[in-house]
Amino acid sequence: MVILPGYFHNLSERRMCEEVAMHAGLRWFCDPDFDSPAPDRTTLVKLRRHTWGEKVVRQVMEAIVGRWSRQGW
Repeated sequence: MVILPGYFHNLSERRMCEEVAMHAGLRWFCDPDFDSPAPDRTTLVKLRRHTWGEKVVRQVMEAIVGRWSRQGW
């Protein structure tokens, strides 16, 4: 779930991991376990670039945002 807020706010993986480490609201959204460490940015980079690819990540995020928009969120 860390990728989602980063996508909404146009944050790099590095910046998103910093934000999750600092802000309780983002930690709660991404993982309610406050004792676990913030995600490592290299994991997010690998997921986006190598596992899914840029196009797939964009399609997933656009589908989520579109669904939320249609529901009035």
